[in-house]
Amino acid sequence: MAMSNPQQGTKMTTSDLRSSSSWTCDEVAAYFHEKAGELGGDFGSVFKENKISGKVAHKLTESQLTQMGIDNVGDRMHILEEIEKIKRSLAKEEIEKVLWEGEEVLYWSSCHKAFETCCGLLPRDPSTYKLTATHLTLNIVEPLRCGPIVCCFGEKFTTDNTDLSMVTDVDVAGGRKRSTITVQTKFGGGTKTMTLRTKEAKRVADMILSQRMERA
Repeated sequence: MAMSNPQQGTKMTTSDLRSSSSWTCDEVAAYFHEKAGELGGDFGSVFKENKISGKVAHKLTESQLTQMGIDNVGDRMHILEEIEKIKRSLAKEEIEKVLWEGEEVLYWSSCHKAFETCCGLLPRDPSTYKLTATHLTLNIVEPLRCGPIVCCFGEKFTTDNTDLSMVTDVDVAGGRKRSTITVQTKFGGGTKTMTLRTKEAKRVADMILSQRMERA
């Protein structure tokens, strides 16, 4: 049963899908109104009449669409395809959502910083870290070396992207102000390290372990 009652004032498009879980009933209705050409009918008012918000739109089943009065099998299949697009977009948003970002703590005191940088004449860039629901990304900055000697100028930049399902253990060790997180990985993935302030290091280590459990 296709209803022809255009939603006024709101226009939702595919580019908005990542925020679809927060859509109001009017916004959901507007989205399906805009999709009328692809769906073979305007079902916007059907969604509005049934008070379907973004919190539940992606959970709709074929039987529920039938209960909403959409009797034609083909119409339901087209709508379910659109709902599947919304599901995939929400899943992608969840995977890519940044849970934490931070940067390397290079020095434990102002005196240490002054000594290591020749009173600020030779500053160093810190490594940066990012944790998402599925990955830990380390953008590592290392000073160039001549054998064991650290060069005064020049740095090497590398990126390490670790799937959290590969993590086997996470440890924290260090002092009162600065600690190192050691992340062990399986299948030859090696060991990853991050240096943070001690309180933050403990919190981030717990977050990594929690996300690893969800990925297991």
